[in-house]
Amino acid sequence: MRSLLLAFLVGLAVASNVIEEQAFRPRVQYLYKYESQIQTSLNPGSRQNSGYKLSTSARVQFITASRVRVELKDIILYKIDQPVIQIEPDVHTLPSDFLKEFVGPDARTVIQYLQIPFSFTYDNGHVMDIALDDRETSWSANTKRAFASLFEVNLQKRLLLEDSVQPAKIKYPPHTSLYTVLEQSPTGDCATQYAVQPISSEGRIFVGKVRDFGRCIAQPGYFKSPFDGYLVHNYLKDQPLSRNAIIDYSIKGNKDKFIIMSAISEERIVFSPYTQPQENGELRTSVNQTLVLESSVMISETTEIPEVTPGKHKRSDLYMTMPSKPVDPQDPFQPSKQEPKQISNKADVYSSQKIVTQLRMVAQNTEDLTSQEALVQLRVVTEMLRTSPQPILKEVYNQLKLAKNEPEYSIDLLAAQILFNALPHVGTEAAANQILDICTQDIKMADNCTMALNVLVLTVTPTPQIINKVINLMNREKQPEQLKQVLSLSLGSLGFKLSVERLRALEKLDKAEEMLKDLLRDNQKYIRDQVQEWKEAAENRRKIVNNIFNQVGHIIVEELKKLIE
Repeated sequence: MRSLLLAFLVGLAVASNVIEEQAFRPRVQYLYKYESQIQTSLNPGSRQNSGYKLSTSARVQFITASRVRVELKDIILYKIDQPVIQIEPDVHTLPSDFLKEFVGPDARTVIQYLQIPFSFTYDNGHVMDIALDDRETSWSANTKRAFASLFEVNLQKRLLLEDSVQPAKIKYPPHTSLYTVLEQSPTGDCATQYAVQPISSEGRIFVGKVRDFGRCIAQPGYFKSPFDGYLVHNYLKDQPLSRNAIIDYSIKGNKDKFIIMSAISEERIVFSPYTQPQENGELRTSVNQTLVLESSVMISETTEIPEVTPGKHKRSDLYMTMPSKPVDPQDPFQPSKQEPKQISNKADVYSSQKIVTQLRMVAQNTEDLTSQEALVQLRVVTEMLRTSPQPILKEVYNQLKLAKNEPEYSIDLLAAQILFNALPHVGTEAAANQILDICTQDIKMADNCTMALNVLVLTVTPTPQIINKVINLMNREKQPEQLKQVLSLSLGSLGFKLSVERLRALEKLDKAEEMLKDLLRDNQKYIRDQVQEWKEAAENRRKIVNNIFNQVGHIIVEELKKLIE
């Protein structure tokens, strides 16, 4: 695959050969052709692919030698929803002629957000201090972080982990420099192997990067399967998810000053719960990006991109953000926080009225017999609920549940029941809080709560807040015996899950601290200061994990002792 990428990269380099510059220069605009594609497919069961493609011209303006402003122009969106046979879409970007353009009100909204300019600091190939407008949504900000990450090129061996020897299985050309550094990307601070091959006859440098997701000190992304049930005999319980990423560049200049002529990035995420995925199937999601320099021109007063004023809550690094993370942190050892009373960015969540409308449609198609339309709509509702904070969930439930017990309101009452049944499968912390609040406040829901808790304990992250709510519900007076038994079993299950999460957290910290030991060999002061800061953060994280586990574990043991006594 890398040979095909290199051949294509050479073609891109030749196509952009009109640029004679050897380095990025201040007060110059560089026009790049940028394409990004995300698609998902089920292999080998189907050739059907689903996803989106973005094609745009990117105005990259070096306002100074280090401050860069970017604006995406002439944006065209494509929707991928078709069988693909001739091309491997998880390896290659699909030709635009092969796809249907995505148009309409939703497309115009997407384009409107993507056109908002952003900026970043660029220091010898290092991307820092990304400034994002306060209007940005999670998905539009992530798109721009992904674009900016293509400019992260470490030719100076910053944060060096090791100078690599020639790998036994891969033969690189002579004079290829191999080394591994710690590098930030939208998917984490991870070990990244570089292969740098100068081509002196052409005045170019070809750079290849391979990300090692098994060696990271921080990863903002997380994974939670939307499916639960029995595990088959050949299920890979510990590692159902794998991922890899490679990026290849054609560069002009030297390791200190250069200009990126073209870049190709491929990242693949594969979910397969089976030991033999080629027989039983696997779910593949790939993200492909291509960047080609087309022209450069001096910046004038009329063409300069306006200065970007960053929002208060916009992260300044390359890390991606997840829309569902505020409502489902998936980290039982992070500091507890109050549920927000109002939504800070309404573009990131669905309104309660939209969710109510979808639930009513599900109820209408389920009143007599569950139809195919109801199942499709229920899947849509589930995805809407995954990013909904508790205030939205509470508003939706109250609106439906408070309907009068009369025939004309039967759809709303059925929709409320569908919502309550769906929330345990959603499994976010917000959904769990809403279920436990309902079970605490409404004794009439005891039978429903018994069924809901059986599912919820499998899907929810065992945070201290959730565990305390389960304990409070256990200790409520006049509790039905069956519900009390289920709560006791749920508490034990949550305690077991918390111990598993502790072991995972400590294992990650062990790997991170081992990498930090390698980085401390660097004698540069700013590197040692940065590594020392990471080391202190890791040590503090270890203390927090152990303290929370010990405190919550003690409470669980004491509660379960009461049942024995």
